[in-house]
Amino acid sequence: MRSKDYIPRREEDFHLWQYVFITNLNEMGAENFIPAPEYEELMRLYYDYNQKYEIANNPNTRTKPSVQDRQQSRKIYESYIRDIVRTYLANNHKLTDAQRELLNITVRKKTRTRIGAPDTYPVLTVKQVDAGRILVQFRKQELDNIKESVRRNIPYGYIGAFIKYGVFDQPAKDHSELNLSVIATRPKKIISFNTCDRKKTACFSIAWETRKGETGPWSPVVSENIP
Repeated sequence: MRSKDYIPRREEDFHLWQYVFITNLNEMGAENFIPAPEYEELMRLYYDYNQKYEIANNPNTRTKPSVQDRQQSRKIYESYIRDIVRTYLANNHKLTDAQRELLNITVRKKTRTRIGAPDTYPVLTVKQVDAGRILVQFRKQELDNIKESVRRNIPYGYIGAFIKYGVFDQPAKDHSELNLSVIATRPKKIISFNTCDRKKTACFSIAWETRKGETGPWSPVVSENIP
């Protein structure tokens, strides 16, 4: 019996959950489970929601109408995801329980070895690239007891890193002050800033993200001037 809803309520949590869901579904081969027309509609809603999320969560573009657009987009998108899960994924014999766990949808409970939540944070470095762009790089700590994945140099069982960042006149001191976010599935990520932000300070913090959507502790804040 399900003890709680598999889809998070909080907007930030849902944004992360749906990214993990779609990424893992595509890596499994979504066409093996979902008919083409339904899959195309799922991806259309995915791009629509994520575009409106970025607009509504960016201080430079956030307005009351943009927040309402994001809320409406999520409502339609979330409802469609539930239909997809119920119709094509929950009881599909081609999909294993291990795959369902990676999708973060409800499965029958079994005793199994699983990847635990991260207990360390990545080593984070940032540097200027060119006008309005900063390169974010990360790697595991030397003493981390986590197996290396053969793909993308991301630790085994992890989807990548969750990067929080923000623009300030004075450097931020804690990750809770950072109001923008992006997921990096490779150890290098270039982040672009608006022209009006040039010469200000960009601040970053980072945490490992597992394929189950579990986030580890946050790194200390690292700052760089926006070129």
